[in-house]
Amino acid sequence: MFKKLFNHGIHHRGKITTILSQLGLAVSATNIPFMPRFLAP
Repeated sequence: MFKKLFNHGIHHRGKITTILSQLGLAVSATNIPFMPRFLAP
């Protein structure tokens, strides 16, 4: 359940980033370079 919620947030962040860049606004990187430690096996 938590992974689904986490990925859903990434989905919306991507949509917002796309809209802002289409409007001509500078958007910084939104990548998460690693998963948080508490999700590691």
